Amino acid sequence: MKKSDSGLQLEFRSKSMGNFRDINIIESSFNSIRRTRLLENKNIEQSLLDSSQHQLISDRLRLR
Repeated sequence: MKKSDSGLQLEFRSKSMGNFRDINIIESSFNSIRRTRLLENKNIEQSLLDSSQHQLISDRLRLR
């Protein structure tokens, strides 16, 4: 995965073929770092995003 406009690069090499669990963990971590850097660049506090995500998850659980 390479994202030149954000300044982040990620390379993953593994001897095992098709280990999607590891790739999902790495992808999730990469996206978290990318999101944090984007928020910092836009001067948005992480706690604001966290509270809005918590509320969305809570609302979804109540609907079930």
